[in-house]
Amino acid sequence: MDYEIIARPGQPLYDHLKQVFQISIDRLNLINLNIDPILKELTQFSLEIICLTHDIGKATKFFQNWINQEKKLDGDTNVLRNHSLFSSIFTLATFIVLEDLIRVDLKNKTIGSINYSCLYRHFAFLSQLIVRSHHGDLKDLSIIYNQDFDEEIVVRHKKRLEYCYKEYIAKLYKELILPNIIKSNSIIEIKNIQENKTNFDKITDRIFNVIEIILNDRSFRFKKLYHDLYLNKGKIIGIPKYCSYEVFFLGKLMNSILLDSDKMNSVIGLGFPISDNLTTKQFNKNLKNYLLKKRYMIPEENFQDNLENLNTRRRYILNKIDKSIENENIISLLSVPTGFGKTFSGLYYASGILSPRSNVECSNFFQINPRLIYALPFLSIIEQVERIMEKFLQQISEEKEKTKNTTFLVHHHLTEPIFKLDDDQEYDESTAELFIKSWNSQYILSTFNQLLNALFKTDKDSAIKFSKIINNTWILDEIQSIPLKYWKILEEFLLLFNNLFYVNILIMSATIPKIINLKSLNKNITSLKNNYRVNELITTQEYQKLLYNINRINLEYYGSISFESFLEKLINLVQDCKEQKKNLLIVLNTRKSAQYVFNYIKNSVSITEYKKEKRDPIYIEFLAATQTPIKKSRVIKKIKTIINYKNNNELDRKNKNIIILISTQCIEAGIDIDFDIVVRDFAPFDNIIQVAGRCNRNDRNNLSKGIVKIYKIMDENSKNNKYFCQYIYDAHLLRITDEIFQKIHDPNIYPYIYNENEIYSLTSKYYENIENFFKEGSMEEIKSKYEDYILNYKYKSLSQDFKLIAKLNPFSIFIEEDEKSAKIIENYKSLVKSMKDQKNKNNFPKELYNKLLRTRKELQSYLITAYLNKEEQEKLNKIDRFGDLYIISKKNLENFYSNEIGFFIN
Repeated sequence: MDYEIIARPGQPLYDHLKQVFQISIDRLNLINLNIDPILKELTQFSLEIICLTHDIGKATKFFQNWINQEKKLDGDTNVLRNHSLFSSIFTLATFIVLEDLIRVDLKNKTIGSINYSCLYRHFAFLSQLIVRSHHGDLKDLSIIYNQDFDEEIVVRHKKRLEYCYKEYIAKLYKELILPNIIKSNSIIEIKNIQENKTNFDKITDRIFNVIEIILNDRSFRFKKLYHDLYLNKGKIIGIPKYCSYEVFFLGKLMNSILLDSDKMNSVIGLGFPISDNLTTKQFNKNLKNYLLKKRYMIPEENFQDNLENLNTRRRYILNKIDKSIENENIISLLSVPTGFGKTFSGLYYASGILSPRSNVECSNFFQINPRLIYALPFLSIIEQVERIMEKFLQQISEEKEKTKNTTFLVHHHLTEPIFKLDDDQEYDESTAELFIKSWNSQYILSTFNQLLNALFKTDKDSAIKFSKIINNTWILDEIQSIPLKYWKILEEFLLLFNNLFYVNILIMSATIPKIINLKSLNKNITSLKNNYRVNELITTQEYQKLLYNINRINLEYYGSISFESFLEKLINLVQDCKEQKKNLLIVLNTRKSAQYVFNYIKNSVSITEYKKEKRDPIYIEFLAATQTPIKKSRVIKKIKTIINYKNNNELDRKNKNIIILISTQCIEAGIDIDFDIVVRDFAPFDNIIQVAGRCNRNDRNNLSKGIVKIYKIMDENSKNNKYFCQYIYDAHLLRITDEIFQKIHDPNIYPYIYNENEIYSLTSKYYENIENFFKEGSMEEIKSKYEDYILNYKYKSLSQDFKLIAKLNPFSIFIEEDEKSAKIIENYKSLVKSMKDQKNKNNFPKELYNKLLRTRKELQSYLITAYLNKEEQEKLNKIDRFGDLYIISKKNLENFYSNEIGFFIN
């Protein structure tokens, strides 16, 4: 090109548009979509226009002066450099002009009662919305006719048009944009237009004319262009509901591909070849060999009606899984009792299902999508599954090296920003963070929050993942942790993604809630064509067979109790555990009650005399979100070391250490530890069962049965004698749980005692009662509200409404608990200050930014998140702050943080 018009320092705008287009269309062509051919053609056509026009607004003097720092911009001149909204005018104008060139055979086609031209215009508006939002969150569609053309914005657009490089833009259209859009597989009537440059000139002139009309003729904008869209509040009138859902998510798909391609191109150009040698088929084969080698599976094993022990039952499940693997698009449910090998069973089954991407060999990094996404609710469970995956992948690796991120990637808020390729090239932290956040690996281990945000939300970090989560297999483990109100809409979304985007879904838990309700599956599913299959891998009868003659625990419910009386019972129980050499887990509902119980027990139990005499020390430990991540990791490691040591020496129990752990509900699921006795403050039934899974987990038959004691503890300092469980759990779930206990037993005779076999029937009853109570309640309200968001293309409203973690006003607090943390926080403050002092904001030293990213990750090991009331906030405001980050320095440590119980406010 004749002009030095750049997209960013070192990259011409022409090259950037061309490369983003190439990357995006390659990505789209790898995706299988189960949609009407009309929608498929419109999606590709729209994505082509989006990619080729998304940065045209950079070809103005305002943006070029700013990016080259030739002239200091301020006030309105600085606003005029913004390019996304101006680019979207070209996107829309391109659609308007090319509409006259649509193939004749398409113009007569319809979906439902809507004709092709109306659908075409709706995709034009969606494309305009995507381009105008590509440097922020995807907005509601209504913004383009409610806000984007108010008089102040129009005046700025006219100014930008006056000072844009029109000749350069015209060349972009004639040499890049139109030749790529108008091609043989397009919806455009090509005839001889590709060879006729005069027609390209005419089309380009018309595009500029249409932009002039849009900006100058208000009547054209609101009476012709956006008239129907405004009247219908964004809806596509006459289209079937399931098609509206499809178009809504196709908009999210196009937005995701643009964001990912745009960002990646900014970092590494057109990409780079990588080794891609572990397909799901190979993964499954290697995993089976691993399971056989470890004797977790035995070939042709003949299972008896009465399964002998826990290992036999685990093999029974894997054998059943092995015979159930199908190479079809499917939703599967796997419910097995706690401790029965669910993780390996799920991985083996999920890797055996053939995804649409499984046999696609990719030579370009941008074409990589994860083949398997394993999502979990808690960081503690992620760490456990990560160890299992790493151990397996390392064993099958010839070099026995640490698994590369191109094969297996763990993503959560503590993930280190280091990304190694198979050639051992290590990318700098800023690039690495992008790779991790955009999920560019074959196998992903992450949180529900990350996965469901990709489904529901439109912030850039979430939206960039959307195109990576389709055409693959999801494992949703411990799905009951998802808030109840989202169950109905999640059922609809899961079925839709399975049907539309060929997503295989495996839902796993010891207690699977009726998120996918087999009995009412064909009712009230507004978004689907009923083209789906759901498979129970372990039936109710098989589940009961697995539990036959298994009696690891008794669950004892003691009803209401005052906090003072509860403490007295605990001290007696601790003394019994000392004498009987038993481990004890105590799970409380609030951080304050847990901290108080820890201090109470520690001050009541003699420990030092044991250590002096070198006899059996009692380890009293604490675990909660009030501790820094690095402290929690140390506690968990210590607990597992002590418990595993003791449990491996069952024949000689006289001189072994015992442990008493006081915890909040953060220990409910996933941590593979095995206590003799568990005490739990009252909670919804599924939470009780999850924590019961930490008791006699491995069925140590030579010991007495594990005991789970449930108390409904009253906060005597509260008004109206409130229970601690009422501070954090849904009142209806607590009532339903209480009713389940009360119906079976005499309410005046405590404790109520249940064996493990009875727990399964109680769980089924619990979920049945939930469904009956909520079917006309909040679940249906959420579903109805979200349907309105989708049908009216309210992307931002949906995003803002969805909050998997419902707590508000979190406070980020840094704990300066040792010399290392002191150095980290000082380094972090220094780096932030250095960045603020940089005069050239657009070209600051990359090394500085990389150091900041690395330090920010180090910061996370000493960072806690607290949810405080007003009184607590006032006390916290007295300590040091750096921006929004509260810092508890060494001088204030004793007033706010304990090495044992973590953060506290007296």
